[in-house]
Amino acid sequence: MCRQREDTTLVNEPVYIIGSLLVASLLSASGALIIVFGEERLDVWKRYLTSLSVGAIFGGAFIHLIPRYAAGFGFTQLAGLVVVLSLVGSYALEEVVHWHCHRHCEFEAFSVTLVVGDAIHNVIDGIIVASSYYVSLPVGVAATLAIMFHKVPKEIGDFGVLLQGGISKWRAVEINVLTNVFGFAGAIGVIVFSGVGGLIGFLLPLAIGNFVYVAGADLLPEIRTEESNSLLQLAIILGGIGIMYGITFLKPLLS
Repeated sequence: MCRQREDTTLVNEPVYIIGSLLVASLLSASGALIIVFGEERLDVWKRYLTSLSVGAIFGGAFIHLIPRYAAGFGFTQLAGLVVVLSLVGSYALEEVVHWHCHRHCEFEAFSVTLVVGDAIHNVIDGIIVASSYYVSLPVGVAATLAIMFHKVPKEIGDFGVLLQGGISKWRAVEINVLTNVFGFAGAIGVIVFSGVGGLIGFLLPLAIGNFVYVAGADLLPEIRTEESNSLLQLAIILGGIGIMYGITFLKPLLS
C-alpha cells in the first residue's frame, strides 16, 4: 500500500481539488429548488437522481478507484482489509447518528444531528475527492462526479427535513451551504499531508469502502422501497455506470 501512484504527471492536484469542491458546493443550494418547484415534484426527481447516483458511485468504485488503485499500489490483503473496515466504519457512523436520533425524540435535536452528520459526510467527501486526484486526473473527475450526483438528491432530502423541523427556507439553504465548508477541511488535510508516505495508498481503500457502502446499503434500499417504474430506475442506474465508463475514453483529454 506504500507504492507510488501510477500517474505522476499531475502537478496541479490542489487546484483541481479545490476547483472540484467549489463546483460541488454550488449544489449544496439545490435543496432550495423546493422553494421553486415544490416538494411533491422534487420527490419524483429525487427518486431518479438517486438511481443515477447509485450507478455513478458503483461505477466510480469498480471502474476507476479499484482498477487504478490495483495498478498503482497493488491490491493486497491489507488493502482489502481496509476496504472492509471502511464498509463497517460507514455503517457504524450511520448507526451512531440513528441511535442519537432515537435517543433524542425532539425534532429540533434530530435536525441538529442531521447537520452534524452531514458535516461529517462532507469531510469524508473532501478526503475522497482529494485522494482520488492524487491518483490521476480521470480518477479525480470520476470521484467528483459520483459525489455530485449523490449530493443533489441528498441536499433536497436534507432541506425538506430542516423545513419540517421549523427552520426557515433561507436559513436551511444557509445551513446546507455552511456544512459543505467541511468538505474543504477534509481535502486540505489530504493536501497538507499528501507527502506522507503511504497516505494516499491508505485513503483510497477507505474511499472504495465508503462508495460501496453508500451505493449498496444506503441508496439501493431507498430506491427499492419507492413505488415507481423499476425498469426506468434500472435504466438510469445503468446510465450512471455508463457515464463513469465513458470517462475512461476521455483519459487522453484529462491526462
